[in-house]
Amino acid sequence: MENETDQNEITAGLCSYEAEWGSVTVEISEDFMTVQLNVLERNSAFGGDFSIADLISHLQNSGIVFGVLTDDLLAQSEALLAVSGWTGKLIIAQGRPAGQPGEATFSLFADDMDIRLATDSCQVGEQTLHFQVLHNYVSKPMDSPEETDLLAKAVKSGETIATRQEPLRGRAGRDVLGRTVDAPPFSWLLAEENVIISNNRQIFEATIFGYLVVIERHLSILSPLQLSVDGMTASWLNVSQLLPYRIPDTVDITSQLEKAGVKSGVVDAEAIASVCSTMDPATTCSYVVARGQEAENGQDSYLEFSVSREKRAGEKREDGSIDLRELNLVQTVDESGLIAILHPATPGVPGFTLFDEELPVEPGQELKIEAKENVRLEEKENGEVHFFSEAAGLIKYQDGKISVEAVYKVSGDVDFHTGNLDVDCILEVSGGVCADFSVTASKDVIIGASIEHGAKIFVQGDLTVKGGIIGETTEITVLGNLDAQFVQAAKVVVKGKLTVAQYIYYATVRSVDSINVGPGSGERGGSIVGGTVCSSSDITASSCGSPSNVPTNIVIEPPPHLLAKLLRLKKAAAKHDAAIIKIMRTLNLSTINSAEVKALLAAQPPEQRELFVKILMQLNAMVKSQKKAVQERQALTNTLKKKMSQVRFQVNKTYYGNTLVRMGKREFHEKNDRGPTTFTYRKSRVHVESNVADSEGF
Repeated sequence: MENETDQNEITAGLCSYEAEWGSVTVEISEDFMTVQLNVLERNSAFGGDFSIADLISHLQNSGIVFGVLTDDLLAQSEALLAVSGWTGKLIIAQGRPAGQPGEATFSLFADDMDIRLATDSCQVGEQTLHFQVLHNYVSKPMDSPEETDLLAKAVKSGETIATRQEPLRGRAGRDVLGRTVDAPPFSWLLAEENVIISNNRQIFEATIFGYLVVIERHLSILSPLQLSVDGMTASWLNVSQLLPYRIPDTVDITSQLEKAGVKSGVVDAEAIASVCSTMDPATTCSYVVARGQEAENGQDSYLEFSVSREKRAGEKREDGSIDLRELNLVQTVDESGLIAILHPATPGVPGFTLFDEELPVEPGQELKIEAKENVRLEEKENGEVHFFSEAAGLIKYQDGKISVEAVYKVSGDVDFHTGNLDVDCILEVSGGVCADFSVTASKDVIIGASIEHGAKIFVQGDLTVKGGIIGETTEITVLGNLDAQFVQAAKVVVKGKLTVAQYIYYATVRSVDSINVGPGSGERGGSIVGGTVCSSSDITASSCGSPSNVPTNIVIEPPPHLLAKLLRLKKAAAKHDAAIIKIMRTLNLSTINSAEVKALLAAQPPEQRELFVKILMQLNAMVKSQKKAVQERQALTNTLKKKMSQVRFQVNKTYYGNTLVRMGKREFHEKNDRGPTTFTYRKSRVHVESNVADSEGF
């Protein structure tokens, strides 16, 4: 490339020249700092002396100004050109580069340490500060700090982080054209968040207590203050520090809280004082230093009865036995007596965040209670509603309605004098139910003695048996709760809770709710021996099995009605799958794809399109039904898993060997006896815990 030049403009690049003594090119660098002579050919016919001065004069006459020429360059050039026939390259002019600015040094590290700074980390001796990792760690909101081997360099407010050495700017240079070349400005460190530069831009200072971060020459100080996403807590995070340690004072923490907009009313002064006095700088930990006020939702209105509605089989004595003279099986009230008080709902107390932003509060819900048969109500000035009876009788509270109902009483046993009973009210039998008789009642039933062999009992309310339930052919079905003294060899199904004061012996018992046996008295007190006892909730007994290793089964499984529903949903899904496949075969569809369906519809003859559309609508309805069934099945499966995670079988005294405990599909079966033991179901396993052993899973 050949550049044309004149006296007014010199350009960088390559210029060619021809002279008596030969052919040369002169190359000027882009920054005009060097001029290189390339001797391409020497003229052997030229007999005169040749010097670099001749060349310079020749080039200057052509309009090139070389700027600075040193004596060394002249001497070197003349020596080479004096060699007869020499060709090659040599520098004939060299500018003076501008000086570099001073570098920065960290003043927080010991002078004798080996410090090496990379793009996002710093090596101090044998320890590494990972600045980017530290930034990510501190910037992430967390309730409690995760385990980490990070190291941080802590600094205090006003502390010098780094200094810049003189000169602040390098000496100006000069190019080969004689022009001044300015030195580059200092740019090794840039002050970012929480850093200021002072003392004629020589000193970098921290403006807060925090952790040093240098990423791609950007220097900043990370604040240890962390605010939760919901604006309810402010925490002070201490990351394990590099020596020498720095401990914050109360001003360091309170000033950052104030800067973050945290209102003084939520600041925990005691917690801040604890941080400053007890913090271990070598340990990563977090302290809550300010906390907002959670909103307190209003309390729902509630009904308080004037008599205890807790049903029990009798008053418990100090020795653990039951005093059957102190029963609380029914709740009766005299005429004009107070039945219950309905307390009004409360509005609740609003909360507020760290920044004094009010949190919404939900007021309590009002409970609506109706006064029904034989009950009147009175509204009080304080918002309470009092319910009074207008007749003596049994209190009944169901579906938001309070009534006082009459009781059908049978004096003596259910036998040939009464015949089988089928009543639509509360039934109270002072005696027992004799062999092979039946009792059916739509409400609560009280039996004063025992239920004998072959009796059939069906009660939609609660059943209380002051005696026992006896007989292999005896069948008891209760949709409410059942209280009895003992169950022996009978078949019992209870939808509610089953409470047995003494024991269950060789019986088949099923309760959807909890089963409680004992503590009772005597040799069999509180025991489950033989047979099968099954619940969908909790089972509690003093002992299970027997010293003679009688096979005993304890089962906890999901409620039967939910299992039946799950089975129906599975069958429905299978039925829908079969129907969908059948319809798709009829329509000759490989997939349910809108494009494929539209194309197939367009291909139908006009007279068949209406029928085709009807079948498509059936297919669409079937797909929706299938999707709904799958969703319901998944939701029900999750519900069953949750229920099973809450079940428990507790043995308060002795678990005898040869007792099988099954929870869900998992079993625990041990030949050795155990003391007090609790069985739970977690992560699809039976967990066994005792007072002297760690938990086991089966």
